[in-house]
Amino acid sequence: MTASMTLMTDVLLLTGVSFYTFWPKRVSRARREKMRLDYILECKDQVFENLSDLEFEYKSGKYSESEYVAQRTQLGAQAEHLLVEIIDMKRE
Repeated sequence: MTASMTLMTDVLLLTGVSFYTFWPKRVSRARREKMRLDYILECKDQVFENLSDLEFEYKSGKYSESEYVAQRTQLGAQAEHLLVEIIDMKRE
């Protein structure tokens, strides 16, 4: 092997390694959707836990009926929105 061929091989190898090392990592669409789904599932769990806590606190007398209804309506709307989003993501 001649010196010029060795030099060309070294340059190509260095270029390939540089591209592999420094090229921006692309997160695939499937991975982004999985990360989004994981986040939504965590939010759903939190909303349902909040609904359970609200029910307990209402029964213990901490909230009036009007406060309870308002908060339950708000949490129910959040839960509905999250469930619709989960169903839409699972259809894809």
